[in-house]
Amino acid sequence: MKNRNTKQKQMILDTLKKDHNHPTIQELFEQIVAQEEVGQATVYRNMSRMVEEGLVNKIAMPNGVDRYDADLSNHYHLVCRKCGRLMDIFDDKLPERLMKIEKDKHIQIDNTSILLEGICSDCLKKEE
Repeated sequence: MKNRNTKQKQMILDTLKKDHNHPTIQELFEQIVAQEEVGQATVYRNMSRMVEEGLVNKIAMPNGVDRYDADLSNHYHLVCRKCGRLMDIFDDKLPERLMKIEKDKHIQIDNTSILLEGICSDCLKKEE
């Protein structure tokens, strides 16, 4: 049973790594069940473990439906108010800025979770 769980966990992680759209757990489950028969509880349980283990980031969304990201690099997310798309925003100065905040405030930052809200470039083009 442990080998099956490890195999399923790896399949879940691989599927999430291929999906750059930050799926909900239900969307991820639907992708996985299309590949192999697996129970919904198994996907939920494994996702919970992977978040706890730091293998996956859970993104708390304003609408209450969490999304998931396997990209563990330092980056922000922007959620589009028009289409709901969640996109990565990379900023190579982020680590430098965080170090300055730590130094200035005499604190230690272990994790960041920044969610920007606005309108994506595709939706802005449609408005023009």
